[in-house]
Amino acid sequence: MTRAKWLITIFFGLLVLGAVTEGQRNNHAEPDAAPRNAFKDGWAVESIKFTWNSWHKGGFGNVALLSFTIENTNAYAVKDVEIYCDWRAASGTTLGSHSGRVYQTILPHKKLKVSNFNFGFIDSQVATASCRPNSFMTAE
Repeated sequence: MTRAKWLITIFFGLLVLGAVTEGQRNNHAEPDAAPRNAFKDGWAVESIKFTWNSWHKGGFGNVALLSFTIENTNAYAVKDVEIYCDWRAASGTTLGSHSGRVYQTILPHKKLKVSNFNFGFIDSQVATASCRPNSFMTAE
């Protein structure tokens, strides 16, 4: 292969690597980037009431299992409610934050009770959690 072909191959390889790296960097939101007053489909998240029941660790102490109730106070059905949680150590230090989505439809003025919702992996030192609804979609 000639020197010019090597340079072109290296150039395009770096171009592809840069595009992949940029895409991965944009897909990772910072924990504090979650909106506090999120809107979805033009409606305020505050119209969804979230009642925290309990949580515990499963999976060798590294998986969060949550139990909670979501109440739809709207005059229309909603679906795919996203719940955002902050995880803290006993000292109060935030160890992480992430979200999970409940893929169910909640009819107008009804409640959905969710038990042992697998919220995924958490740090083994998590002692407390703080969760809230972050977004939802209107059901069609």
